[in-house]
Amino acid sequence: MLCLLILAFACTDKAPDDGATDSGSASDGGASDGGDTTADAACLDAWVDGTWDLVPDGPATQIHTSTAWDGSQQWYAWAVPDALGSHFDIWLAAVDCAGDVTVAPVEVTQSDDNELDPALAAGVDGVLVAWTSDRGAGADNLDIRLRAFDPDGAPRTDAADLVAERSGVVVTGNATLPQVATTSSGFHLAGSWGHADATAFQAFALELDADGAAVGAATDLGEGDNAGQLYVAIAGAGAAHAWTETHTTTLQDEVRLREGSSVTTLGEGTRPSAATTPAGTWVAWDDDAGAVLLRGPDGVVTTPDLDGGFRHSARLAAHGDALALSWMAVESGVYNTLYLAWLGPDGSVQATEALASDVVGVYGSELVLVDADHALAAWTEGSNPDFRARSARRTRP
Repeated sequence: MLCLLILAFACTDKAPDDGATDSGSASDGGASDGGDTTADAACLDAWVDGTWDLVPDGPATQIHTSTAWDGSQQWYAWAVPDALGSHFDIWLAAVDCAGDVTVAPVEVTQSDDNELDPALAAGVDGVLVAWTSDRGAGADNLDIRLRAFDPDGAPRTDAADLVAERSGVVVTGNATLPQVATTSSGFHLAGSWGHADATAFQAFALELDADGAAVGAATDLGEGDNAGQLYVAIAGAGAAHAWTETHTTTLQDEVRLREGSSVTTLGEGTRPSAATTPAGTWVAWDDDAGAVLLRGPDGVVTTPDLDGGFRHSARLAAHGDALALSWMAVESGVYNTLYLAWLGPDGSVQATEALASDVVGVYGSELVLVDADHALAAWTEGSNPDFRARSARRTRP
């Protein structure tokens, strides 16, 4: 039974909801370089499609749900209010292919700061959690913090601020919105920070060792100080990155892609998600008119025929040459329907279903492929203050 519980909360016997079908957290899944994370046959024999509350008996206001796959376990991180109710803490847990708890919930954070937006990378050798920490005071109050865990959930390190150099100088300005991926030697991190040579947030990337410590200097992803750069997405274990660039004068949002040392403007829009197949890099993003755009390795940008009205928050996942896409469509106010589409190798929509309604868009969602035919999704659902972390497992029709 799939249920994640904080500390003394007991596992319920509630069965998963049936996955609602309709005839109408940038993740490469098992395609990462952190070891072979493809689900094996024994795992898939235990796989059950369904939709679950992750923390059914836990405290309310569960937000910023993230998920990752290490080959045999599905990891989750989420934020909940601390004991005083004034700040958020981040928790981590894992379940196996059958949905049984393998790593009991553990608090990741170790400070009284406001800790939000966890990102996860999981490989056969361990897990890294990265998040934004807000100290709430001073001009440089935002830090990226990290903590590494062993595959059995034992903490490998304490929580620590990212310490990284750029051009021979340790960056001490604000840093926020990290994303992480596994590599053959540890992890890859990308995010946004402020430094002495820029007046707006700048996108960067950095290699990390297995403990989450910086290896070498950070790389500037963009090309200068004419724009703020946020919402960085990672593809191919760091071989490619996409981000939103907002011009400081016109305030126009554009999506940019960096592959190697080449930077390309993909078009107007924001919040890209990226994934890599053998054919190359795919990027999905939101435009300003309620459409999701998709750009394939051939450089052609298309507007897939997707369900829902005003669509946003696109998430791509890949495994081998398999692709899946999730997105939200506005219901009313902050509430949305979350959809999943299985794509063909050419990016065409092959099957679509609605995963959930009353999804809170501002807290995002995640999508992971564990192999070519099995997907994981995670999101936040419900009304304030009873926000709940939820997850779905689905099999390609």
